[in-house]
Amino acid sequence: MSDVIASLRNDLEALCDEGLVNKLTLREFDERNMSKLEPINGEQIKQLRVDNHISQGVLAKYLNMSPVSIQKWERGESKPTGAALKLLNIINNHGLSVVM
Repeated sequence: MSDVIASLRNDLEALCDEGLVNKLTLREFDERNMSKLEPINGEQIKQLRVDNHISQGVLAKYLNMSPVSIQKWERGESKPTGAALKLLNIINNHGLSVVM
């Protein structure tokens, strides 16, 4: 979250505490400013590994997952979801160093 968005959210939360803004408005603000998750396919996951010079096992350790999950994603047998998809999006946007 950018500093500006964080500041706006703090101001909006203070207005909510004073009863000038309702919780629904605060929730809508949060939803609009959450980063959108992009789906990631097996080819993209493999390219992420190649670009970062890491194996499936090493990526699995960074994501706290089993290497079998990484293998299944890359073969297209399953797709990353939830926290794993969020971490892969973060790695794609900011580099592997953010999860080291």
